[in-house]
Amino acid sequence: MDRRETRIRGEKLLLGVLLTWGGHG
Repeated sequence: MDRRETRIRGEKLLLGVLLTWGGHG
């Protein structure tokens, strides 16, 4: 596993959560 992949996945997850909260909000 590369650190880049993990970092990208984390950023995507954060963006998804923010979008989800924004949509529900």
